[in-house]
Amino acid sequence: MERKYFLKLLAFTPLVTHNMKLQAFSKITSYFSSTKKMPVLFTSHGNPMDIPLGLNANPFLTSLGQIGENIRKEYEVKAILVISAHWCTRGTLVNISSAPKTIYDYYGFPPEYYTEKYPAPGSPETAKEVARLIPKVKETTEWGLDHGAWPMLKHMFPKADVPVFEMSIDYYQSAQYHFDLAKQLKPR
Repeated sequence: MERKYFLKLLAFTPLVTHNMKLQAFSKITSYFSSTKKMPVLFTSHGNPMDIPLGLNANPFLTSLGQIGENIRKEYEVKAILVISAHWCTRGTLVNISSAPKTIYDYYGFPPEYYTEKYPAPGSPETAKEVARLIPKVKETTEWGLDHGAWPMLKHMFPKADVPVFEMSIDYYQSAQYHFDLAKQLKPR
């Protein structure tokens, strides 16, 4: 997908993107080196009232679906790393679960908000490689996919067939810490 087209598509949603090379991930396995580097996306879950809505229920959700389709056309998606503002921890953690649970980290909504599942597999090997490459990142299985991740993914990758894992934000660290952490995922 051309960057120009991708950015035009994003103009219709509250998403911002930029290309980021992921050299650190190229070390994971040889098959990663034979694929194009994926774009980095910043997504918003949008209006919380959209959570139980189906595909194409409104322009925002339709745009998420189009982004997912376009990414799949252009890239062979091996795994998705989500850094969620809804998983704030002391220290930086990465989820190594093979089957991350759907987390309902919101309260006071109607019952249908708590029944939907996003059963994407995890990517334990990839998550463990992140922890190996960045020693300050610690492994855990005590998290899943929170609503900073699965409501968008269910529209972008509705079959839940792409492995997904999350990395937390260390609530006790500065923005500079997180910027430096992101640079460690960047190619050298």
